[in-house]
Amino acid sequence: MDRSLWVKHFCIQFHPNFDVCMRRKLLLLLVITCYCSVCYSQVVRGTVFDKSTAEVIPFASIYISGTTLGTTSNENGYFELNLPRNLSNPLTVSSVGFYSVTLTNFLTNENISVNLEPKTYNLLDINVSGDERRNIRKRYFPIFRMEFLGKNLNPKRCRILNEGDILLQYDRNEKILKAFAKRPVQIQNERLGYHISYFLDRFEFNMEKHSLIFTGNYIFTPITASDSKQQEEFEKSRGSAYLGSRMHLFRSLWDGSFDASGFIIQDSTGHILPVNKLVIRTKPSISGVPQKFLIKQGPFEVSYKEDLRKTMMYLQNDFVPFDSSGYFDPMGIVWDGYMGYKRISDLLPFEYIPDANTLKKGKESH
Repeated sequence: MDRSLWVKHFCIQFHPNFDVCMRRKLLLLLVITCYCSVCYSQVVRGTVFDKSTAEVIPFASIYISGTTLGTTSNENGYFELNLPRNLSNPLTVSSVGFYSVTLTNFLTNENISVNLEPKTYNLLDINVSGDERRNIRKRYFPIFRMEFLGKNLNPKRCRILNEGDILLQYDRNEKILKAFAKRPVQIQNERLGYHISYFLDRFEFNMEKHSLIFTGNYIFTPITASDSKQQEEFEKSRGSAYLGSRMHLFRSLWDGSFDASGFIIQDSTGHILPVNKLVIRTKPSISGVPQKFLIKQGPFEVSYKEDLRKTMMYLQNDFVPFDSSGYFDPMGIVWDGYMGYKRISDLLPFEYIPDANTLKKGKESH
């Protein structure tokens, strides 16, 4: 129902003897609520199509990658998603058997059309015997699991629920392990208290160089704690994952807490770089949301609280945008070292806000 009509309908329902002052207060509260709803949310509408056939794609996933915000298209491929207006993250559309599409300019009053391209696989081991295929999986799946989820974790605390949907290919000549997922990879992270649906687009691990490339999009669903003790464990683990993370780094660059955060960034000569040499002034994104930009000045070395674990950042563009949530252009930076080893098991949604104890711990003397 139109909001103006709803307000009018609400007003005439007051009893004639209802206190006039109270009536005005309630009406003002209602108007403010409606206004805030208009100002701080937006509805994105559209239809998802198969690019090759122009047919609609039912039950596709429409979401903001790295958050808990998402919905699915109906049987006609149509969707509606309510989003906060202060969001600069792109919109992602995914479906089983298709490559995901990322949209940056989706703020429009008109319905948007999203065309997904079908996935094609070129599996080199498709003609190998069943025994050899089983041997490949037995030998290399633990490597995939470790590189995808993380190296320093208890498998019982973070595990893949649908391992059978993941196909492996090993190129013996190039010594490259590739993985393909027929369906979204379902990950249960009992340590941080999240379920993650990961739409894997690419996974390539060079066994000889120990280098990894993997791309995809993902959405979180919080796990309901069984009791207050488990919730406290979730919060404690989330705080540990946050401190010294990429999210923590970019938020500290944004909000002015960088000097007190414990991070140090040095250039290739070992000189410490101050924030005003790293970040340019706030600029609006395509969506109109303020953004800042990290400036390319050669490779950066990042350390946290004088920790021996170092991270090298290689900016791929002259300027890499980021926002107040800690979101940054994932294709704009190559990570090597400590932060580069962080994997799915360490991810937090961009809505995550650390509690006071975590922030206090992060600001303790370093």
